[in-house]
Amino acid sequence: MVSGAYGGRVSVPETSQPWSERYRIDLDNQLWCHDTCRSTLPILEANSGQLVLLRKTGESGSTIRIDRTTGEALNLLEAPSMGATIYVRSSGPCERVDFTGFPKPKF
Repeated sequence: MVSGAYGGRVSVPETSQPWSERYRIDLDNQLWCHDTCRSTLPILEANSGQLVLLRKTGESGSTIRIDRTTGEALNLLEAPSMGATIYVRSSGPCERVDFTGFPKPKF
């Protein structure tokens, strides 16, 4: 089991901003969540090379994957806007830490 957080820069035209995000990943049960972990989602793909947490479907959405060899996390976002498509690519190093479980629901 692995949980990780990564930080880096988001590149958009003429600006860059630091960011970070925390993922909790349970490889045994093939589940993951991010940030406050309001809900868990199934891991889409887990092999020796990468973890695919989210894959874009349709015209918009995000693809999130983690390279298990280099530790790089990558988030690719596509969103249609006013007749064009906006693409945002964010990447950064992922730090492996012990898995501490998912937050328990209050009810």
